[in-house]
Amino acid sequence: MSGGEQQLLALAPLLQRPPTVLIADEPSLGLAPRVVDEVFRLLVELKNAGTALLLVEEKAAEVLEVADTVAYLSQGRVTWCGPRAEVEADRLTEAYLGIGASGAGRHGDVPGEQGDHPQEVRRS
Repeated sequence: MSGGEQQLLALAPLLQRPPTVLIADEPSLGLAPRVVDEVFRLLVELKNAGTALLLVEEKAAEVLEVADTVAYLSQGRVTWCGPRAEVEADRLTEAYLGIGASGAGRHGDVPGEQGDHPQEVRRS
């Protein structure tokens, strides 16, 4: 059985008895694009059934279709958190690529980056 088939088999029973909360770390990792689409379709079904989802995912475009709230992480810290509608494509790309956090970009390019100062996190 492929990794994608195993992932779908793990998620499918949740549709019959949706959990209150589902935490998934990289649910699309290593899966074929067709299977990734199926996994996200199942996650949307679970969300529509009332399940709260906490997803850690590198596929930003796909997860933004599911998310209500988005958080950027940098070196294990939340550097920005807010509603999906406030996600800026340029900042998301910078956060994803690590520009600014490694000194490759201008200081402050990553949302919430504050150098040596405590990071301010906006929560909604």
